[in-house]
Amino acid sequence: MPLLTANFSVNELSVTRHPLYNVPGPVEELYLLRLCELVLEPLRVLWGVPIATSSGYRSAAVNAAAGGEEDSQHRRGQAADIVPVGLPLGEAFRMLVQSGIPFDQAILE
Repeated sequence: MPLLTANFSVNELSVTRHPLYNVPGPVEELYLLRLCELVLEPLRVLWGVPIATSSGYRSAAVNAAAGGEEDSQHRRGQAADIVPVGLPLGEAFRMLVQSGIPFDQAILE
């Protein structure tokens, strides 16, 4: 699958551990592109480390299997569960909050 931006691909943002169909459509790919351009790439630059993605786009079946809310932003390609590689989560969270990078919600787990 193609790269969305320099550091993120459609494949990476639609990988799942569930053996279910999970390929975003054109609209979801556009939302993934915006997510990468506006949030994920700026975060990678801000943090200065790679970002591991455990969940991005989820089909209806994958979202249900993952226990996601029916109206989850993952279903639209507007969310990603991420972890900075080599940066403490508390520090990463603080940097995000202070950065001005636009985001809807950030959950520290």
